[in-house]
Amino acid sequence: MNETYLTHNLTELQTSLRNDTWTNRTAAGVDSCFVKPRLADKVSICAVGTVISVTQLFNLIIFALWRGKEPYINLHVGLALASLLAGLNILAAVPLILFVEPTNAHAVLLHKVFGFCLGMYTNAAAMMANFAISVDRWLSVEFAVEYRATVTKRKTLFIATVGVFGVAFLLATTGDTIFWEDITVDRCTLLVKLVSSGFASEFTMFWVFNGQFCLPLLFLTQLRILMISATYRLRRLHHRRQVALAHRNNMGSHGCIRNVVRADRPASRMGVVLVVWSSLWASMTVICGALIARLPYIILLYLPPAVKRFVSTEMWLAAGITTLVTHFTSPVVYLLLWPDYRKTLFRLCLRLRSVVTPHASIG
Repeated sequence: MNETYLTHNLTELQTSLRNDTWTNRTAAGVDSCFVKPRLADKVSICAVGTVISVTQLFNLIIFALWRGKEPYINLHVGLALASLLAGLNILAAVPLILFVEPTNAHAVLLHKVFGFCLGMYTNAAAMMANFAISVDRWLSVEFAVEYRATVTKRKTLFIATVGVFGVAFLLATTGDTIFWEDITVDRCTLLVKLVSSGFASEFTMFWVFNGQFCLPLLFLTQLRILMISATYRLRRLHHRRQVALAHRNNMGSHGCIRNVVRADRPASRMGVVLVVWSSLWASMTVICGALIARLPYIILLYLPPAVKRFVSTEMWLAAGITTLVTHFTSPVVYLLLWPDYRKTLFRLCLRLRSVVTPHASIG
């Protein structure tokens, strides 16, 4: 049997709550585990869940105050909601891990749901949201005018709800149903894991029902966006050099007019492209961060069985925590790379200032 430490970050985090564990073996060979969780472990996991929840609530507040929302903002709202659910799941699972021992069927069910199934769902939802954002940004660059004329807030809202959370629900529940009997709870560590019977079930659960099949597609769309960006910048640089050369060589009024006309063609498309690039880098950074954060976990997951058995629990824990990073770093990325996000935050600060000091000028 190949014990696959699959899916979700909370599954990896649970071991740290139970790392002060010892076992008494009875004459009948039955293990009786006594657990003494440490305060530091409780605080650390609560802190992770709290940070994720607070940062994503902050994102949702900013998006709610956003003026002149473009349709793609709904997709970022969907990503924030998926990450918020991940944080709330961690907070809800902590008291379960600490106080509910899996000694009966109902307790085991709770551990499976909070320790595995909800993690599958939030991971799949976050991956679907990242995929929707990536495809949206690619279409907005590859087919700028056509896509802008077609996309609407209603369409992106449908994608952010049904396309993200609906598809994630179908994926996660299907995988949980198929592999329900293979999801086990360790009585001593309370680690919830998938005990698979081979590579096929491992591949199916991780890549299909956990939404990770989107990773190659994310990579391809981001690569295409970078190619378009490089081509666009090279064309602008080439055109500027042509204009400068024309002025230096004193080509005359006809040559200058020809270059000016070529520079303004087509004006509407250029305006659309400028709008797109103003928000593109923040979206790309968040998506690339999601790709990079999952690499350590994927590497450990696909180590040869002879090598995998030597991987310590701490390494699995570190890989799981790495995937959690993407759930609470998005506000920093948005703040650094998204001008409209900074403007909305500035307006929020002015509102708060007007509440604290009513006589202050809002400006």
